[in-house]
Amino acid sequence: MNTTDRAVLGRRLQMIRGLYWGYGSNGDPYPMLLCGHDDDPHRWYRGLGGSGVRRSRTETWVVTDHATAVRVLDDPTFTRATGRTPEWMRAAGAPASTWAQPFRDVHAASWDAELPDPQEVEDRLTGLLPAPGTRLDLVRDLAWPMASRGVGADDPDVLRAAWDARVGLDAQLTPQPLAVTEAAIAAVPGDPHRRALFTAVEMTATAFVDAVLAVTATAGAAQRLADDPDVAARLVAEVLRLHPTAHLERRTAGTETVVGEHTVAAGDEVVVVVAAANRDAGVFADPDRLDPDRADADRALSAQRGHPGRLEELVVVLTTAALRSVAKALPGLTAGGPVVRRRRSPVLRATAHCPVEL
Repeated sequence: MNTTDRAVLGRRLQMIRGLYWGYGSNGDPYPMLLCGHDDDPHRWYRGLGGSGVRRSRTETWVVTDHATAVRVLDDPTFTRATGRTPEWMRAAGAPASTWAQPFRDVHAASWDAELPDPQEVEDRLTGLLPAPGTRLDLVRDLAWPMASRGVGADDPDVLRAAWDARVGLDAQLTPQPLAVTEAAIAAVPGDPHRRALFTAVEMTATAFVDAVLAVTATAGAAQRLADDPDVAARLVAEVLRLHPTAHLERRTAGTETVVGEHTVAAGDEVVVVVAAANRDAGVFADPDRLDPDRADADRALSAQRGHPGRLEELVVVLTTAALRSVAKALPGLTAGGPVVRRRRSPVLRATAHCPVEL
């Protein structure tokens, strides 16, 4: 990419981000959500609440309730293809194809290989947990090493590329800083299988941090896990209901179709707010509570639903093995400072820093 390309790309990223901010500041919660400034996005989810589908000023149809989310995710006419360019993007000279396409290719990738054996994954993670009394950043020092070793990635160049590409799912919807965007574009693999593998590592690292934080914040949960590591699978399932691997799932209508009371045209973008649908009070009892024994657990949705491949299953295997491997240490884990969420991360809701002491 030459200097002119950098300048053009930078202007496009700034233009889209500025327009998101402008639309959001004028009362539209969806583009404000895409700005990714908040530690807690649920106030924007609540602002988008209600049954059916609603149209954002960005020309995206947004879904937050469980029933409509199932309708969209299960309909094969809604895919991860790139749809039409909204008029406001065209007028700004910044269609998604000019700044987001490599990352939309990441989103479209599928994991179609065999799942690893859970016990073999857990065995690979042995020895990664530092000694009691150690201070560490849960993200860089434990979550990422566990996720990468879980998939058998140990080549330094591969790990560096996976780290640079980690913003891919967020960058398909939300412009990242120019330097971050350039590094990610350079790091995204051409091979779809490798793209899915990189995605799995970042999703697993994020899910592991979310699981540790949720378990240690819930009275009795850490000790229960330490006493019975087999509860890890149910805990991970419940954490992924509350904090799904992708909070937002972008789909494109392949044909004109009716969703709720609205006609969605072919090529229109529909975003399912999976994190909101998974806390629909009409479906889940006490929806904000972490409860690994809940009777309605099987109604939780995944952003991978309706998309080919087994990426969600891979992340579940990896995260469960990682949580089991640290189970005995969690009752003694304490916070070493504030948790810092990564900005511009409305899809993954990734964690930037999480200082803890074992």
